[in-house]
Amino acid sequence: MKYLCVDRGSPRCPCGLMESGQCYTCTMIRDGACRCDEKGGWQGVCPYLEYMQQGASKKEGRVFEENSGRPLEVMEWVLYGTIYVVTLSCTATMAEQCSFPGTFLMVEWKGYRIPVSVLDAAWLDGKKGTVSVAIQPLGPKTKGLLSNMKAGEAHWSVDGPFYNGLLRFDRKEFNRGVKRRPLVIARGMSTVPLVSLRKRYLEWDQMELYLDSHVLNEDFLSQYLPGTPYYPVNLTTEKDLEIVRERVEEEAFVGTPKDRTPILLLVSPYYLEKLTRGIGTDVLEHMIYPNHATMCCGRGICGACSSTDREGDTLRLCKCSKSVLE
Repeated sequence: MKYLCVDRGSPRCPCGLMESGQCYTCTMIRDGACRCDEKGGWQGVCPYLEYMQQGASKKEGRVFEENSGRPLEVMEWVLYGTIYVVTLSCTATMAEQCSFPGTFLMVEWKGYRIPVSVLDAAWLDGKKGTVSVAIQPLGPKTKGLLSNMKAGEAHWSVDGPFYNGLLRFDRKEFNRGVKRRPLVIARGMSTVPLVSLRKRYLEWDQMELYLDSHVLNEDFLSQYLPGTPYYPVNLTTEKDLEIVRERVEEEAFVGTPKDRTPILLLVSPYYLEKLTRGIGTDVLEHMIYPNHATMCCGRGICGACSSTDREGDTLRLCKCSKSVLE
């Protein structure tokens, strides 16, 4: 199967996986034979050439190292029902880097690294900016991270940003605009990427949105999705679930892959499986949905997100922009 790396051709490429001979898109570094026309697929840039031109060393950190482990001041936090929105002070450069849909940060707490979704980012001048993240405290890590916060005194050690929060989201493609009215199904915390998506791509105001607000209360919606029309649904009921599933199935087969309706399924893996029942893998590969892999580093180094496909290749899902669908 062919897989795409979310960091290939970016300032992070070649990364530590290339340095260890484990880049899953480059067969040249793995077995000495280039097969870009077969296994990995040509992605517009050769990471092996970049790697050799800089003395067989990785590039990772050259641009983003300034954010790695940097303590960011907690400016404020607001509780919306059961969701905390925490705003961090940062540089304007970092804020701009965090403005893309699907961006997440790694926050360190007592030696643990916690992935948190970026909700919003803003920068007022050439120096200062802010990044807001959304967190629902469920386990000991998120609860511990959110305990004893004091504005102006609390600082979080942050790494990132990382860009694989949304699988198959192509920023270049969306910069060219969408040809058909997007269809979006969203529920709970998985709705978070929709905020920056709507803010960055104005045509998404015309999207067809089915929203199960679940843990999102009215204050959150009025603050971060103001004036957004949507069809309220409750995906825990068989009736609403089937209505939405049929709508997804209707749009999934309209047009060719190049002009097909953009479909975003911003839901948990449980509801993703329910909503795509009966839809083949080839069609599912054109849909966009959250990356729910277990992540502890975001760089493909720790192996927490590793998965092996049916051909025996081990992938790091924090960097792979196509999930293992089998």
